[in-house]
Amino acid sequence: MAPINRPCRGNSVGSLCQLALFIMPLSGCSESARPIVTQPEQSPPIATSRAAHKEESPAPPARPSVTDPEELTTKSPPRRPLRPVDSWVIFRNATDPSEDVLCDAQWTGGNRLQVVTINVTRLTVDLTRLPPGAPRRGPWNLQIDQQGIQITGVRGKVLDLVRSPNGIWAVDREKSPRRE
Repeated sequence: MAPINRPCRGNSVGSLCQLALFIMPLSGCSESARPIVTQPEQSPPIATSRAAHKEESPAPPARPSVTDPEELTTKSPPRRPLRPVDSWVIFRNATDPSEDVLCDAQWTGGNRLQVVTINVTRLTVDLTRLPPGAPRRGPWNLQIDQQGIQITGVRGKVLDLVRSPNGIWAVDREKSPRRE
């Protein structure tokens, strides 16, 4: 093996090492060896601003960043749940107030009335507001969430109905007293 301080002679490996050892300190490179990488690292892109973060990452972080106070103060208010438009059936209470409500009421011909509800525990049936052509006198056959109820009109034409935890609809006798 040739000594490192040997003068360069031709194209030898020793002279190349000497040249590299001489140039490296002048160029600012260190002698530390780099690990051999056979595949590029797969790392997520780093967001440099709030706008860049929104474009690159579709899902928001699970918890708000404590280091960004602007993010804590600029959150949009929660979405208000949808409520039905009143017709001859008037929505009163929801099972889960934070969820949407469906209350679809139809006169299906003759004395037949059909109501389909989702997330409703209390409603009012106002038979004085039935659509044009519907009979103004009972008895009416109300089909509500696949349950049949006959309405005779003895308690009047405005009835409050409540749904039990088991899903059974019944006339609220306190709100709809019997008329004689």
